[in-house]
Amino acid sequence: MTALLYRKLTEADADDYRSIRLEALEIDARYYTADPVAEKSRTLGQWAQACRETTQHAIFGAYDDGKLVATSVVDMFSENAARWGSTYVKPEYRKMHLADKLLALSADWTLAAGRTTAVFTVRADNKRARYVHEKNGAYVTRQEPMRFADGETVPTYWYEKRLNT
Repeated sequence: MTALLYRKLTEADADDYRSIRLEALEIDARYYTADPVAEKSRTLGQWAQACRETTQHAIFGAYDDGKLVATSVVDMFSENAARWGSTYVKPEYRKMHLADKLLALSADWTLAAGRTTAVFTVRADNKRARYVHEKNGAYVTRQEPMRFADGETVPTYWYEKRLNT
């Protein structure tokens, strides 16, 4: 492993993003609400559009020697908050704090966009994601059922994180 490069994805990263996103849905579909069939049918142009940074959206990634190994998405949610989600780290890179770094980049971007809060949902049985978010200062605001890509409707926690201004 070389030194990891963390950065926002661009349209040029569409193929890399498609690959890692489809891997995430194949390996961990139970943690995502996206329909894997619909995701597989997206064109490369649609993936490029998803990678395009706007004032409302950005995707951050970690690259190891040119290979995308982790991602996290930020979308504006309200006047004061951004919604974070779809954080995925390839299994062989887990426990290396990549998610922590991606969430820190998400926080910086969210603050630069004038938002002071992040909100996100985590399936109740996703202990790995709950641990990462809680150790980074997020707290549960409510619990409600949500339907996931595996077809199950299960308890889901809504988290909130106040960002340092």
